[in-house]
Amino acid sequence: MYLGIFCDGSTGDRNPELLAPPSDNLYAKNLPTTLTEDELRALFSPYGSVMECRVLHSGTGRDTAGVGAVSPAAAAYGSGGGGMCSVYIKYLPEVTDRLWLYEKFAPFGAVLSVKVLLNEAGLCKGVGFINYGDQDAAQRAVAAMNGMPMGGDKRLHVALQTQRSR
Repeated sequence: MYLGIFCDGSTGDRNPELLAPPSDNLYAKNLPTTLTEDELRALFSPYGSVMECRVLHSGTGRDTAGVGAVSPAAAAYGSGGGGMCSVYIKYLPEVTDRLWLYEKFAPFGAVLSVKVLLNEAGLCKGVGFINYGDQDAAQRAVAAMNGMPMGGDKRLHVALQTQRSR
């Protein structure tokens, strides 16, 4: 198993003021493909309280992608700005999956969930969502990632998700 903390300085290359603070998320890969979230939580609980943990699934059934993420309780809902906050992302490459999206957006704060909209062929429709534990993390992600070049003339559109009136 590989375990690491998220640290990504690439977004600060464009504007050093937008460099994300160190993330409290832990990233684990090379996990057994049958590992459950309860087992992942049990694996990390002896080292401290676990606020949130996720096992990313491969999308082809119940097997996991061998990747998990853990947010320690001390970091959860920490510094800021209200409760959970969702970020809307569009113009994602069609090869985008949950792991790719998680790796790009986790450096900005505790990620509670990741969703990528897929077409019938299992490819990304170009849209995804990230739920952060606090609004400050979501705002850092928007500030750093909105307009990020995605190859050719495409740039990511990243914004705080707003509720639609029905």
